[in-house]
Amino acid sequence: MPSADDLFEIALRDHRAGDIDRAAQCYESLLREQPNHADAWHYWGVTATQCGRPDLAVERIRRALELRPSNAGYLLNLGVAYQALGRTADAEECFRRAVEAKPDFPEAHNNLAGILHARGCHAEAMEHWKRALSLRPDLADAHYNLAVVLIERGAFEDALAHAHEAVRLQPSHAPSHWVLANALAELKRYAEAEAAYRQAIQLDANHAAAHSNLSHVLRRQGKFDEALLSATEALRLDPKSADAHNEAGAVLGCLDRAADAAVHLWRSLWFRPNNPEAHTNLGTLCNNRRQFEQACSHFREALRLQPDLAEASVGLARALNRMGKSDEAIELVREGLKRRPTNAGEHAQLAEYLANQGLVHEAIAEFREAIRLNPDLTVAQSSLLITQNFVPELSRNDLFLEHRRITDAIADPPGERIHHTEELIRLPNSFCSYLAPANAPQVAP
Repeated sequence: MPSADDLFEIALRDHRAGDIDRAAQCYESLLREQPNHADAWHYWGVTATQCGRPDLAVERIRRALELRPSNAGYLLNLGVAYQALGRTADAEECFRRAVEAKPDFPEAHNNLAGILHARGCHAEAMEHWKRALSLRPDLADAHYNLAVVLIERGAFEDALAHAHEAVRLQPSHAPSHWVLANALAELKRYAEAEAAYRQAIQLDANHAAAHSNLSHVLRRQGKFDEALLSATEALRLDPKSADAHNEAGAVLGCLDRAADAAVHLWRSLWFRPNNPEAHTNLGTLCNNRRQFEQACSHFREALRLQPDLAEASVGLARALNRMGKSDEAIELVREGLKRRPTNAGEHAQLAEYLANQGLVHEAIAEFREAIRLNPDLTVAQSSLLITQNFVPELSRNDLFLEHRRITDAIADPPGERIHHTEELIRLPNSFCSYLAPANAPQVAP
């Protein structure tokens, strides 16, 4: 017959090896012999949480705390059990007591931060997460949680740094790859985000949000058929997902399947009535069908729900402009640029509306700002060239030089020392390619 100490060591060994049932039996046997063994009560409670019985865990860990009232580890795991039962106030009290009993306990700071964030105490939560990482820089959960919160707060670069750390520390943790992809997507690094979402799905094929978000970045890259497959898989996994229905609707809209798109977007609103993205996508559908009054209604509702939603602001301005309300459209875009001064697309949109009103010099300034912010924004480059034709003081030579400055940057491959574009010539039924002949598109005779 093993001694009590030997039995406890056997239980711990089995517990650490993942044999939860056998460990629980050992703890129970030990407690028959030594009913005041606090650690055995504690770890027996932990096995209950791990087996999906947090109610039993609470009973057992409270027995341990009767024997050792200030043990920080006991308090932490009692808080975890309360959390599993949805008793968040009790969980918060336990985590606070754990921090008070042991101020240098990083896991307690991390768990307390999660509770605080969930009830809206964001600043205090951030302080506890930072404290957790100052005590233990390799605490993957804290990096993951900080990444999630920083994305919510719009601090995407900081979120990216913590997400990278979370992935480095726990490379097999699908949610860490998911939050890394979310940060990359917010930074419009769509190809990298796609790779990270695919990695998350490889680790957890049932991660519905990863499928839905993968659809989003595929759509942003123009891969509409692939995006629809991902959105469909997200809905198979979670048929009531407002995000997945919204994404399916957005993709179907891009595929000119407006009726199907509308069905999914309205379902998204059914599952989440205050969904600004779904209203925005419905507004876009209405714009494309020239239903401008309805479009305005959806865009205004989206902006009521989320005043800084750029796509809704852009869509509303477009609808107003098409209704002949160009002054309102211009004012709306100007207001949007006060919120988002570095949004190249909105500068280009403002330039377009100014040009249509004959305010050529103001339009040119906005086109130039759009190009400065995004040198690859070809719509702004081409519109700038067209608009400059209406500036009387520019000579033909000035226009030619400006045209060459922009088109050479596009037409000549990087690294070429000879610039070929001397004059813009439009040849019918022709194709200019730097690809190998076998890879170039066919041109009709």
